[in-house]
Amino acid sequence: MLVGMDTTEFIALAAGTRGAPGHPVSPDDELRALVQAQQITRELARAVATHTTSPTRAALFARVAEDEHRAAAHTRLLAADTARRTLAHELPEDTFDALAAIHRDPSGYLAGTTALPQDPRTVPTGRPVFRDTTEFLAGFLHIGSFEARERVHSIDRLLPGTNIHGQPVPPRFPVLAGDLASGAADPGQIGAAARKLEALAPIVDGHPDAAILAGTLENRVAESVRREDPRTTAKLLAGIQTSLERGPEDLPEEVLRTRTGLFHRGTTGGLGEFLLRTLPRDTEALLALCASTDNPRTKAGDRDGLLQQALAANSVTGPNASNAQSATSPDGNGPAAGFPDFLTDPATGAPLTDPEPSGTSPWTPTEPAIPPPCPT
Repeated sequence: MLVGMDTTEFIALAAGTRGAPGHPVSPDDELRALVQAQQITRELARAVATHTTSPTRAALFARVAEDEHRAAAHTRLLAADTARRTLAHELPEDTFDALAAIHRDPSGYLAGTTALPQDPRTVPTGRPVFRDTTEFLAGFLHIGSFEARERVHSIDRLLPGTNIHGQPVPPRFPVLAGDLASGAADPGQIGAAARKLEALAPIVDGHPDAAILAGTLENRVAESVRREDPRTTAKLLAGIQTSLERGPEDLPEEVLRTRTGLFHRGTTGGLGEFLLRTLPRDTEALLALCASTDNPRTKAGDRDGLLQQALAANSVTGPNASNAQSATSPDGNGPAAGFPDFLTDPATGAPLTDPEPSGTSPWTPTEPAIPPPCPT
């Protein structure tokens, strides 16, 4: 804030009277003042950088520039929130073209001789230029899609808003939000901390005193973001995650279930790698299956027996094939009597082997496939 001049006075000075002394300040007056303030700030920064030879003044200039950077980050988030709230992405294409032209040369708008395009009086029809606020930010501001998406996600994390009933709601992380608004910490580190805390929310919510724990953790992380370097804060967050995940048997099943599944880890050395995470009861079932297939005394583990049975089934030829096929039903009288359930057709009871003679079909393997042992 300028000494001896507050924001209202600066807006009045920048906007002028527009031919009507004492006229109330309009949103256009505020926007014009913001554009002029940005122009003045840029010119002042160049002047200070050019004329400063004192290391003392240079140090203060660095702090002021950092403050400007932090203020700009908060302003960008406010702008994204305003765009989402007003459905700016639904504006027609000619409006975006006109706004881009004013942004390139704002002199007419600042002088009051060029007006902004009129807002649509009805809901626009047809296919919109941008599908949503994220696409609008990326396309109209020419920023990356990841950055645009992160700004939209940060609106709820770090800005107050309203719920579906129109009631005001605080930001999801009020301490970090206050630091962003005041410029108390680096915006990038604040955003990263908010993302990590949001990722830990399912675990925190399962705690008996979830609200108290969430507030305590946010305060600790916010203090680290203000005082420490990013690496120290990252270590703190990693430690918090480890502490929360200690003793997974105590976590609610709905939390554990969100971490289960089969995940492709890529290809290494020509081999595909997968990571399988299961609930404890499913793990026990898989281990029991592996133990069964590794035990030669079980049907699934008797690999020599499975090989002989498969070879016997594949060796049937000629007119006796149908008789042999019927003889392989699991009635205790045929070669398939010892076939385990997972190697027989549940509809017919016949073994899941090719009855054709070896070599008569391009799909017949040279040797029957035997299930490999489970990895240990």
